[in-house]
Amino acid sequence: MMKTTEKTVRQLFDEFKQKYTTDQIPASVELSMLFKHLQYHCSFSNGNYVHVPGPQIQGLIQKHLNYSFKKTKSPAIADRTS
Repeated sequence: MMKTTEKTVRQLFDEFKQKYTTDQIPASVELSMLFKHLQYHCSFSNGNYVHVPGPQIQGLIQKHLNYSFKKTKSPAIADRTS
């Protein structure tokens, strides 16, 4: 299995639950969206996988959990620029 430094969905969800209370989440549209997204993705394989969400959720993860996904080029794109 390939090692990655990216955080799994479960790691992000655990950080989220440690940082925010159950009272804070419904009071914020952004926190509610992020909670629902992470909770949904943790229902698959207990969240033990890396999932790179779309730009909106990535922005919320960066804003509320201070985490950014690595930018990688696919091999096909990297080959074209050589």
